[in-house]
Amino acid sequence: MISWKRWLWLALAGTMISSPSSVLQARTPYEFYVVSRHDDPFFQRVDDGCKQAELELRQDLVCFPQPADDAAGQAKILADLVARKVDGIAVDAYDDPSVVGELKAAAAAGIPVVAWDVDLPAGSTSLRTVFVGSNDYDLGADIGKLIKMLKPAGGSICLQSNSATSTRNEDRLWGIRDALAGAHSPQAPGNQLNGQGGWTELAGCPVYTTDDFATTMGKIEEVLTDNSDLGAFVSASGFTGFDEASFSDFMVDHAQAIQTRYLAFVIADTFEGQDDVRTRLWKKNLLNGEALQRPFRIGYALMYALRDIKNGAAAPTGPIYIGVDVCRSDNWEVCSGRDAVTY
Repeated sequence: MISWKRWLWLALAGTMISSPSSVLQARTPYEFYVVSRHDDPFFQRVDDGCKQAELELRQDLVCFPQPADDAAGQAKILADLVARKVDGIAVDAYDDPSVVGELKAAAAAGIPVVAWDVDLPAGSTSLRTVFVGSNDYDLGADIGKLIKMLKPAGGSICLQSNSATSTRNEDRLWGIRDALAGAHSPQAPGNQLNGQGGWTELAGCPVYTTDDFATTMGKIEEVLTDNSDLGAFVSASGFTGFDEASFSDFMVDHAQAIQTRYLAFVIADTFEGQDDVRTRLWKKNLLNGEALQRPFRIGYALMYALRDIKNGAAAPTGPIYIGVDVCRSDNWEVCSGRDAVTY
């Protein structure tokens, strides 16, 4: 829902179209920079959302993408932006002292900082005004609810996560476990399932993997082949940028079990904009559930947040959470709402 202030601004903008060109030329838009961890498809969708906001508010802001492949590169980009005294920075920050140091410099220089996708590390959140991204506990809970819908009677389950040290990944496991158990546990990663809600986690699960696709697939293969009666396999993270061909070749041996829902196979790290890949996987019956993130809307929200901050609006009292699309076999073709901006 667009706020009344935004509608008012758009109404005023409509009247400005007929204003003299000299008035328009006198306006200097804010320059906001979106700093990412990688120049990957997820970030490209964030940039698309950023550009959409720019089109709507051309007299208010210009958006510049700034990808970085490692912490050192990101720290260098931030140092340059601080030195130039830019109008605002949106950053998917590496948890690294060099990056935190540059964000401290930005704060000292009075440059607004908004965190996105992954929040700043504990103890550093005061360096940003607000966080924009997914609520990982809720994302996990949505997955858990989907699994319960697919297999109401419960059964055995194995969870996979990309890291045991990532707060966001542990929050996802927490949400999945709570939703399946039907009860809230006090802290991440939640209580391991041992019959709660009819679900029991296999010994040796969760399976923790890395960004290396071959390692991920190898561990999944081991779980699926060693447990022919497995009821559900859930990837909470770690499939971003997966090798589609290898995944398809590997999963074809399990397609019948997935198609009949004997095995519920659900993944959480897909996102809007992967439409061609997603379509082929669904048509091959290699999925029966996914949580689809919305990077376009994240990028769109970042620009409005920075614009509002620069214009003196009160800071949000909490995170700006962008929801996810929960996709099933009966709705996957229309699941991604990337063209409907809802921020």
